[in-house]
Amino acid sequence: MSETGTLIKSISKTMKRAANSFRAYPSAMFSALAFSIVTMIRIQMDWPQQEAYNLLFNSLQYSLALGAIFSLTAVAAAKSKINSTKSFITANSLGIAVGAVTFLLLYFFGGMKPTQDTARIVRLTTLAETRVMVAMLVSLLGFIVIVGYRGGKSDFSRSFFMTHKAFFTALLYGVVILAGGSAIAGAVQALLYKGMSGKVYMHISTIAGFLAYGIFIGYFPDFSKGASKRRLEKAQDQPGFIKT
Repeated sequence: MSETGTLIKSISKTMKRAANSFRAYPSAMFSALAFSIVTMIRIQMDWPQQEAYNLLFNSLQYSLALGAIFSLTAVAAAKSKINSTKSFITANSLGIAVGAVTFLLLYFFGGMKPTQDTARIVRLTTLAETRVMVAMLVSLLGFIVIVGYRGGKSDFSRSFFMTHKAFFTALLYGVVILAGGSAIAGAVQALLYKGMSGKVYMHISTIAGFLAYGIFIGYFPDFSKGASKRRLEKAQDQPGFIKT
């Protein structure tokens, strides 16, 4: 097979895995999709219009971001430890519940009311934002630990490296998608519609980010208990210069 054919096959396989992310991690992907939709709504609205909804939008985005990461961890744990339909549904439901509870806590208790010395809009406090970001970090670290624990042994370094590979693979594809979409939009603006809004590029960036997250999740192998370890070992495989 030629190099071009191999490249096309690799890209096709990556995109197929990204599409399968909805089936493997539904709550994580739907949280990411909802996050993207909220972002696109904010892009479409001018600041004076969305000013009154600042707290609502921020609460939604932080809670959906946490839900997307926590769901990934919960489903990975359910698959690797139990691997039953009931545990899969429970893990996804738990991810949705965490996002919902986080939203309620942020919206009703995490806002900072405007004063004469601050901005007139109601916004989230720095403490509330920090707590959510810490929760996201802990969830991600939990995911790395869980998927690295196999056969009664923990291999954090290989799991950590696999997550890095997934991240940079998704980042590369995301940048390519963003560049390609922006180039097409630029051509349309230059040749057909000079009055096209700059918001189009923001929407393209949002879509590229969502697709990149799908590629990130799709990179991971099946963590189900009893599943073949062949793809897992391939995903965790490190180059020789790192092994040495």
